[in-house]
Amino acid sequence: MNCTNTRALDGRTVAASLLALLLTSCIATADAEDVESPEPIGTTVYAITVGEAVGAGCSTTSVKGLALQIVDQVNCLKPGALSKVPDLGNVTFGAAAFPYMQTAAKTHFVDALNAKPSTAMTVNSMLRSLPQQYLLYRWYKAGQCGITLAAAPGNSPHERGVGVDISQHSTWQSTLTAHGFTWQGSSDPVHFTYTGSGTVDMNGLSVLAFQKLWNLNHPTDKIAEDGDYGPQTESKLKVSPAEGFAKVADCSAPTNNKPKGYLDGADCDKIWGWAQDPDTPATSIAVEVYIDGAIGDAKAQKLSLKASIKRDDLCTPLGSCEHGFEVETPAALLDGKSHTVRAYGIDSKSGPAAELSDSPKTLKCSAPPPATDAGASDAGAVDGASQADAGGHQAGDAGHSDAKAAHDAGNADSGSAGGWESWGTGESSGCSLGTGGSGAGWWALLAALGVIAARRQRAR
Repeated sequence: MNCTNTRALDGRTVAASLLALLLTSCIATADAEDVESPEPIGTTVYAITVGEAVGAGCSTTSVKGLALQIVDQVNCLKPGALSKVPDLGNVTFGAAAFPYMQTAAKTHFVDALNAKPSTAMTVNSMLRSLPQQYLLYRWYKAGQCGITLAAAPGNSPHERGVGVDISQHSTWQSTLTAHGFTWQGSSDPVHFTYTGSGTVDMNGLSVLAFQKLWNLNHPTDKIAEDGDYGPQTESKLKVSPAEGFAKVADCSAPTNNKPKGYLDGADCDKIWGWAQDPDTPATSIAVEVYIDGAIGDAKAQKLSLKASIKRDDLCTPLGSCEHGFEVETPAALLDGKSHTVRAYGIDSKSGPAAELSDSPKTLKCSAPPPATDAGASDAGAVDGASQADAGGHQAGDAGHSDAKAAHDAGNADSGSAGGWESWGTGESSGCSLGTGGSGAGWWALLAALGVIAARRQRAR
């Protein structure tokens, strides 16, 4: 009996102790910051999803599993971009701190530590991946866990691997500054950002790493891999497992980046833009333009060309210049109707084609005026021939006011045939005396000259 009571008492005591610990664990122990608060150290509760981790405690370590997977994925996307800060004798990392930085930042950070080997440093926060920043931002918005301000996911220097928060900021300020770090100032005294040389652009890379991991594990529910943190990415992050996905990044697997570029414009004169395959950045790639349909649509009209025009505006951002394309708008589109124009970059490794940015576009071009019958009236033909025969001189009084009509009758037929087969040829129909095209106009003029000659003969 006494034994039973003792066990019951012990159970109640343990339960009460755990409850007290849980209640006190959500009280942040670190001082609040004006710009970005340090990551709180609370009781870690491993939730099922990242969304559930928001209300499960006050420590970002609850999403450590997924965060480490994202770090690995980032290093797959940019090999060697992030490096682990070694355990040195004078530095201590807080429970919520991930000891990773961009490689250049890590090197200079270690140099700063070695410059004062007998001085202690406590790191409260260093690298943050997307799920960690998501938790901090949600706690800040809800006024929880002592977070007074936090950057939105995808916008923190900690996500770029160049930020560090330390407790002894005044002690280390001059040393860190001498090694390429910039002090945030009194608004955020614990924060330093590495601004020296050797860093790489990691804006949005943590977001992109998550997007790739999600797609790897959800092949039938993929999201855009664009590095932008928006509603779609947030909705998938919330339901992601806090401990990580089943499938992880495989850096040994060959990557095939999709072509990129822009459909700059499509009007009644031309269709133009640029395209490049990042896997072969100096090579001009093929481009396919589709009218009134997407790629693969049997009803769409297709034009194949190459993005090989030199454009000076592309040299610096792309590293090479010959990636522009331009083609004359087909005459068949000049019909007064609306048409959609789509452009696709063709992958150099036989991967799927990629629709270019700002595609599709819509154009509507007025139909050209109808051609005038070159032989509509004998008088018009005579008068037109008189004008042409004179070579700039007046050849008689046979109705000079109608001279232009006969001349226009010949010119009205001088354009291209207007069919899809004439795309991209850039060829003129010239002055051929054939049965169609501009030749019809010349036949009309010759006939008119014959009539004039006959009438002059009769006049004599």
